[in-house]
Amino acid sequence: MEPGPKIEILAPPLSVPQNRLIALPRPFSDYRIDTEMPAGMTIEEMLIASKIDPTLLRFAHVWLSDPNDPVKDPVHIRREYWHLVRPKPGIVITLRAAPMGGGGGKGALGIVLRVVVVVIAAVATWYLGGAGGPLVLAGMSTAAAAATASVAGAAIGMTGALNIARSLPPLAQGAVT
Repeated sequence: MEPGPKIEILAPPLSVPQNRLIALPRPFSDYRIDTEMPAGMTIEEMLIASKIDPTLLRFAHVWLSDPNDPVKDPVHIRREYWHLVRPKPGIVITLRAAPMGGGGGKGALGIVLRVVVVVIAAVATWYLGGAGGPLVLAGMSTAAAAATASVAGAAIGMTGALNIARSLPPLAQGAVT
């Protein structure tokens, strides 16, 4: 018996169970990672596979949620368990980086002093360059008074920032404000 015509059966590929990873790894950016990861990986393995900068993960928080049960609240997974937790297939993993201090700041006192310097510089610029300011009353044109006041305000701001940086001690290595 002769074989009949060859028939190809096109079957869809076997679907691999997936988990959705949504990551916002930078706290002050709209950069977003939205990808599918194979089920069976730990949270830590997923984050490594997504190539998120490990230094940003220090300030990250992870939640697991079930897209089929919107009433149920997401579950927060603490960092020390990321290497152990393997989400079930279909679970959504959400990573969000929180803004934290460090990296050159001087703590609360430094912030307050910087705000004071900005206010003083703004008031000086307004006072000196205003239409009734002392520079205009001394005979300068309004444009020249405004330019001089802008330079004075910038000088006050730079001098204040330098004095704050010089007078406050640096934070200890690894300290978070």
